Amino acid sequence: GWNVATITGSSWSATGVAIGAGDGAKQIEVKVSDDVDNTITLAPVTFYRDAAPPVLTETVINGTDTKNTNATSFALSGTLTDSNAVAALTGVTVNVARDGTALADPAVTYEVAGDSKSATWSTTVPLAADGLYVVTITGKDVANKTHSVQRTIRRDQIEPTVTPPAFSGWKSGSVAINGSAADTVPGSTVDTVEYQVNGVTEGSWLEATGTGNWNISLDTSVLTETATNTAHTIYFRSKDKAGNVSATVSRAFGVDQKNPRATMVLDGTANVSMGIDRRVAGYAVSGLADDAESTGGRMASVVSFSYTKDGAEPTTVVITPAADGSWNYAQPVNTVTHANDGLYVYTLIVTDLAGNNSTANKTVRIDTTAPTITVTSPGVNEPFNTSSINISGSVVDLGVGVKAGSLQYRIHDGSVWSGWNVATITGSSWSATGVAIGAGEGSKQIEVT
Repeated sequence: GWNVATITGSSWSATGVAIGAGDGAKQIEVKVSDDVDNTITLAPVTFYRDAAPPVLTETVINGTDTKNTNATSFALSGTLTDSNAVAALTGVTVNVARDGTALADPAVTYEVAGDSKSATWSTTVPLAADGLYVVTITGKDVANKTHSVQRTIRRDQIEPTVTPPAFSGWKSGSVAINGSAADTVPGSTVDTVEYQVNGVTEGSWLEATGTGNWNISLDTSVLTETATNTAHTIYFRSKDKAGNVSATVSRAFGVDQKNPRATMVLDGTANVSMGIDRRVAGYAVSGLADDAESTGGRMASVVSFSYTKDGAEPTTVVITPAADGSWNYAQPVNTVTHANDGLYVYTLIVTDLAGNNSTANKTVRIDTTAPTITVTSPGVNEPFNTSSINISGSVVDLGVGVKAGSLQYRIHDGSVWSGWNVATITGSSWSATGVAIGAGEGSKQIEVT
């Protein structure tokens, strides 16, 4: 409704006039009358209430995280909006400090839209030296209210480093490689560690796992077999968050995909039963132990030869292969004391420089002791009243066992010895039935072998 203003001379005024809490366009209308009631009403005057600050955005970095770069300048841009109107001319200003020291303000390109409620802005911040730049961007509306945002930019032109392990020699299978990388610039870190085999072609780098401490698993099965241990090269590099790339570090190696040679033979005449070679005299164990499958003359890294006797702990024997890979071991056999009798298992393990393994085995029974035979029937001086008898006894061999059909007997009938006859062996017993002992009476003898 209409309210009365105060007139003082030729001026009028009113205080504390309520215009509403909302921002935006407002109007005031004024009328006045003289003493004879002549009245005039002025056209409405439009004004604005502007209590809210403008809204400033920055859309390149678009966040509070520090932007790392190795460039010499950095472009920023964004918008300024206000519910009433943004400032007409210098609506956006930019202030820059490097490591706490203020620098010259960069120029700002500022364009206001037709409705005056929005504008776009852009600037290029010079990055003349390495350091941490704090950029403060301030937007202003027509009521001189402001809104500011800050962005931080780190210029870093120092390359990071990468340190692979002392990786060399022959390799096979999947090989684990661990190393480190570092960036000496305060606040900066390594972003990625990359590697590549037999080349440094952009687009072909593979990313390692980890950064400060990193690791890879190198599959050598996809690489070609090589004649030397330096034929392949693996390259490493690191990148920091500013985009700097370290110097490339390389390591040379070879690939050995074939197992080494490990062979074992016994000299002399073999007497094999159920996979066990049976011997009654000394013999030599020999064979090949080298890595000459891929390249002739390549020696093995480790050659281990051992044997067990009757399941006891292994005995290790030092053998030194010759240049052609051949080796031998002489096994003694004492036929007098029988000290060497027993079951021997020989094992040869050959490891090449790439870590590949091959194994050879032989099992041998040394038996120089004759079996033990007893006669239990007939007993000594046992009388019979028949011309034939059944005979039996026991037979035991602690070595290779009694040979089938080898137990024989003969009878002395009091006049002559009969021929040798074969007894039946069942387990540790032997027997024969219906053995003729002659019709005459008197002393008889039985002999068993």
